[in-house]
Amino acid sequence: MKAVKLIDIAEALDTDLEESGFYLDMTKAETVLIEDRVAEFVEEHLELLADQNSSDATIKGFMKNEAIDCDIDEIRILTSIYGSLLYVEPLDSHEQYELMEEYIDSEEDEKVRNLLYVAIEGRGALGRFKDSLSSIGQLQDWYDFHENAINHRAIEWCEERDIPFV
Repeated sequence: MKAVKLIDIAEALDTDLEESGFYLDMTKAETVLIEDRVAEFVEEHLELLADQNSSDATIKGFMKNEAIDCDIDEIRILTSIYGSLLYVEPLDSHEQYELMEEYIDSEEDEKVRNLLYVAIEGRGALGRFKDSLSSIGQLQDWYDFHENAINHRAIEWCEERDIPFV
């Protein structure tokens, strides 16, 4: 397998979209963004879609019945690579929260640590956290820390799956 770009895996891990997800195409070593409904449609109808004798009209009928709004060529392409796709599950809110805690724990100034721990209590924690960091001039430090942490997790993700990366 070709080496995947680590930045692509990092982006996929750090991007949690409500109705789409990133997949790694193992044949091309590239990430692709696929709507959840389209991925589910292909999975449910893989046998029909993979059958070369299935007419476009038949497939379009199934697509219409399930309100799948994309080009049939996209469905055919997705079907042809379906077996080589690997879902890249994004970090969940708990993991993102842990990153904020890791950053706070790395802070040497106790007053700053206390300020940031108060900021991450309850709903809207990330916004308050960033506002607090901005007010003390450390927002860029957080962005650098976050990027490094996500890159580290991307390396782990690739290594756990024996996927070469650059």
